[in-house]
Amino acid sequence: MTKNGKQREVMRIWRKYPAFKHLQYSTIITSMASWSSFIAMLVLLNQITDSGFALGTLWAVSGLAPLLFSVVVGVWVDRWELQRGLIVVEVLRAVTFLGFIVVPFLPEMYAIGLFLILRFATGIFASFNASAKQAVIPDLVARDDLVVANSLSYTITSVVRLLGASLGGLLLTIFGQEVNWIFASVAYLLSAWLIGREKWSTSKRVQVSKNFKEELTTGLKVAFGNRWILLVLMSGLSGGLVIGSYNLMIEAYSSGVYKIGNWGMSVLYVAEGAVSAYLGYWMANRKFFFKKTSRYGYMYALIGVAWILFGFSGNIYEGVICLVLFAAASAFTAPYERTTMQTEIPEEARGRVFGLWNTISLSALQVGAFLTGAIISLFGLEYVPLLIGSVQVCFGLTFLLVVVNRERQRRQVSGQSMT
Repeated sequence: MTKNGKQREVMRIWRKYPAFKHLQYSTIITSMASWSSFIAMLVLLNQITDSGFALGTLWAVSGLAPLLFSVVVGVWVDRWELQRGLIVVEVLRAVTFLGFIVVPFLPEMYAIGLFLILRFATGIFASFNASAKQAVIPDLVARDDLVVANSLSYTITSVVRLLGASLGGLLLTIFGQEVNWIFASVAYLLSAWLIGREKWSTSKRVQVSKNFKEELTTGLKVAFGNRWILLVLMSGLSGGLVIGSYNLMIEAYSSGVYKIGNWGMSVLYVAEGAVSAYLGYWMANRKFFFKKTSRYGYMYALIGVAWILFGFSGNIYEGVICLVLFAAASAFTAPYERTTMQTEIPEEARGRVFGLWNTISLSALQVGAFLTGAIISLFGLEYVPLLIGSVQVCFGLTFLLVVVNRERQRRQVSGQSMT
């Protein structure tokens, strides 16, 4: 296939599915706004409290609280007509972010209270948004094109992650917090408009008359009753632990091991992000998907091995090589996970299971950050990638064992049917 032919695969998806295209435009805009707002929230919280302990506690509580409700939010993702639901949520996010403008002008206790309420609300809206956008993709894209769509979505996420923090900090520095909140509000309104541009052929997935608790329980049974869904949920747990240690280790190795300061962090982030973006785009153009599922087990294990090797790196060059390997393995697993979830989860339960996946992944990230501090205190810096990476390697081997066992069972059934 020619170079131009390879490029046409992505362009074909972009032209064939305008609703998917506008959904991705929405993701780009809101992701940039989220990065900018994330930095601004840290600055704002530092302004309204003088205590370092209070700052850390408030940040952790306000960030963790919405995660606990992600599974519950998933019930509403399954109940609502998703296009209308996403538009309503984006408008509510736009209004909520304007509330942060008021926070600095209130007395300390009222400012802290309003901050917690607003961050909780934005967290709930973000959970709905993330679950709904993943759940609806199979309705917008044909099954045969899901691999391309998910690879392209991963590429967009990688690029935004690469640019978001720096552009968010620049916006905050040049224009200040008030403009940042207005920018975020406008971004979410623009997102609502983009989502509403094309009519989606979706409908309510669950009868509203059903018991809420029963719906939630049914979603959990679907998640834990399918081995492939369960493996993806387990990958969210092990991968979340790795990512939870990632940011802390990048900073610690740049300053403490490589002794080159903040520019080293930028080099490491760019190396990992650029490889992720390139491979995601490459896979999208080729509709790349391993024919043998067992190979994803090797990729999961390779993520852990790369993270362990990073722990042994002694200079920036070795660190970059390890993160390139880390990014390459991760780029292959991400589209597999999304496609597996979208095809294995029954249509009527997608929101609940995606909500559970979101809760597990983000909660594991917080646990990973906590374990990083504990491991450093007990054993030392270099043991963090070794111990946490080993958990990821164990998951990769578990994944491989399950797949091999499944293939053996299929061969046995096939052999019995032939006799």
